[in-house]
Amino acid sequence: MSGFDLILEKNPTKSQLKSALSKSFDIKEENIYLSEDIEDFPSSDDNELWCVTYEKEGDFLLLCNFFIGEESQKNPPNIITKKICHMLDSKALIDDGRINPYTWLMVLPDGSEKLIKLDPDEMNNERYFIVK
Repeated sequence: MSGFDLILEKNPTKSQLKSALSKSFDIKEENIYLSEDIEDFPSSDDNELWCVTYEKEGDFLLLCNFFIGEESQKNPPNIITKKICHMLDSKALIDDGRINPYTWLMVLPDGSEKLIKLDPDEMNNERYFIVK
């Protein structure tokens, strides 16, 4: 199993999120398990993608933790994130690969990317605000 996190600017409905994930990961909706608690583990072996969501405050409102079956991750996180952003018409933050925990890669709905910095004080309170 592998995985990654992304933080969405918007908080879509579960139906909208599941549809976007299905198309972005190329996985049938019935094989995607959404939960709001890490302890709510999928009970079916048919699940190929588990997404745990957490509502947040700030400029970005929904943290998504993805756990993906090895055969199901056909693209790297930045490509999957671009598809999700386009389908949900939302910006998202993903790890930029740097050691600095306050710099993130912001992906826009048009697929463009921008390196941003988050406010450290707000992040310590689990709120995601971009330093302007």
